[in-house]
Amino acid sequence: MSFKRLTSEQERALIDRVANYIANSGFDVPIQILLEAFKPVSFVTSQWGIFYLGPFIGLSKGDWEETAQNLVRLFENEENISRIIKRVQEIKEQNETNLRLVEPTPIQTRETFFRRFRRILLGF
Repeated sequence: MSFKRLTSEQERALIDRVANYIANSGFDVPIQILLEAFKPVSFVTSQWGIFYLGPFIGLSKGDWEETAQNLVRLFENEENISRIIKRVQEIKEQNETNLRLVEPTPIQTRETFFRRFRRILLGF
């Protein structure tokens, strides 16, 4: 099993994939804090990943093997972690902008939980 260097296109695609997963997970803030905390030791942790996960990655076949190898190589570089964090923030800003563009329903026309509770259970 050999770990090859990633091309810039592969890095960009993988950064987008990881950032989309983080941004849509709902745990984007804790994950960003964790990435910031481990940024100084990213090279060491990626080497540990190669050492400890390498034999298991070699046993797997198909797309998982290549993805795992690419993730290990991606987290090897501190700049990539910064790029992931920056991309997560961009995605969250885009999502917030898209939510602002959607016209909100006025509260008067929307049936709230308490109104529904009162109407169904209490009958008024």
